Amino acid sequence: SSNHITPKKDDFIFGGDVSAWKKVAYTLKARYYSRSSNKSEYDPATLLGYLAQGISSNDDNCYSVHGAAGAENNQWYAFLTSRSYMVASKVLVDSMGNMADPRTSFYFDTTGVGAAVGNPLGSFETGVSYWGPYLASSAAKRIPLVTFAEAQFLKAEAEVRSSNPNAFITLNNAIKASV
Repeated sequence: SSNHITPKKDDFIFGGDVSAWKKVAYTLKARYYSRSSNKSEYDPATLLGYLAQGISSNDDNCYSVHGAAGAENNQWYAFLTSRSYMVASKVLVDSMGNMADPRTSFYFDTTGVGAAVGNPLGSFETGVSYWGPYLASSAAKRIPLVTFAEAQFLKAEAEVRSSNPNAFITLNNAIKASV
């Protein structure tokens, strides 16, 4: 109520919706609180309290917004095109079950063989997968910054730490939201 100026048309993300920004702010508070979870003052109830006021569905997600390909590329595409050494990790590709996980073809290129090929840790192989079209494409116009999926992963972790039996359900909801 003390703000004299609120965003309007100049807000490319939420079009001046202050309540949407508050949800993002509370989800960010939960993110940063979670990052201090190894500290003695960590309390899962505090994190869950932030999340209760945060992003509550994929409709609330906060995305960066980018213009035409080539004129205003997203930050991941710009980052990766200047660094040819960023490739898929074998550990991550294997943990996703390669093509069994429906996100694989979005996260990694499939090197023309229909499957992602991860690079073994500690080496740099040829013929491995680079980042895929979800983030590393000049055509990617909306890049997730703060999302419901992340909020659900944070919630699941807090529920595990507080011995809440719903943690597994929340984890499944997080996975579904990310797909």
